[in-house]
Amino acid sequence: MKILTKIKEILVSSVVVASAVSCMPKLALDKISPDLPETFQYTATADTASVANLEWRQFFNDPILQGLIEKGIKNNYDLQIALKQVASSQERLKQAKYMQYPEVGFGVTGQITRPSDNSLNGQSINLFLGKSYVEDYNAAFNLSWEADIWGKIKNQQEVSKMQYLQTYEATKAIQTQVVAAIAQGYYNLLMLDKQLEIAKSNLELSKNTLNITEKIWQSGDATSLGVQQSKAQKEYTELLITQLEQNIKIQENALSILVGENPTKINRTIEMSDTSLPQNFSAGLPAAMVSRRPDVRQQELVLLESNAMIGIAQANMYPALKITANGGVNSFKFDNWFQIPASLFGSALGGITQPIFQKRQLK
Repeated sequence: MKILTKIKEILVSSVVVASAVSCMPKLALDKISPDLPETFQYTATADTASVANLEWRQFFNDPILQGLIEKGIKNNYDLQIALKQVASSQERLKQAKYMQYPEVGFGVTGQITRPSDNSLNGQSINLFLGKSYVEDYNAAFNLSWEADIWGKIKNQQEVSKMQYLQTYEATKAIQTQVVAAIAQGYYNLLMLDKQLEIAKSNLELSKNTLNITEKIWQSGDATSLGVQQSKAQKEYTELLITQLEQNIKIQENALSILVGENPTKINRTIEMSDTSLPQNFSAGLPAAMVSRRPDVRQQELVLLESNAMIGIAQANMYPALKITANGGVNSFKFDNWFQIPASLFGSALGGITQPIFQKRQLK
């Protein structure tokens, strides 16, 4: 029991020493915050609601478009991969939070050694134990802990946090691209519908014009050139209608694939002229708009991650305090292996390691 008490005193002393020398300041990152006006010079009124703060459901109020966007977010493979990366980074962040705690393990071993009868060990075993082999049974807990003196573990946790936030912002960027692509494809489809409607109306006008021109030519009041021009205009309009119908099919197929479905007809209940955007919103300050972009935020997080990695590199240049301990029961006979307290053992080791030559890895 005195040995266990001594081990406890060593561990407590090491923790106190580590806490006393934990004075390494964290590397600070200067963030410039310039004075910005409350309103942009080309904005007529004060920015009470910026368009960047609106969710896509508030910005796009067409229920058909909202349904397509929801399908796209659910079925898009790139977005699903990004979500899995977010989950993976979140698990690594949880692991990093426990890096400051000691590692504890438990092991059970049994060993039988039969040395040579002509060796010193073999003759000693025969002399003291009266047999040609020796048994060894061990069951012990192992503990190892590194004191975070210079903030290395804290910076490692910061790196994991920044990496998690980067994957989160990357997911937002992909979702923004998916929403924008679906909305653009949908409005292109409405635009093609309107163009087709106008082309069909023009075709009826061309037919009427051709009919009138032919009657005038038959009465002798017009030349055949006018008839040919009317026919050419009618045929051009028919060709345009065919091209527009083909483009509508192409756009429907592309939009179907974008939302993760097989190519099919896209139902439309409104026309291009019926679409509307939210009223009474402003663009906001350009700098504020840029700061909300997921790709810009992601690069800012990359900078913060690099800052934490610099802190890790600096901490690696200083001495590291590591403490290891183990204790359990040990015996060379199975019968008295768990005989307490005779089989109890324990050991503790505290060491300081100073890197000297690391092949320029700490340069």
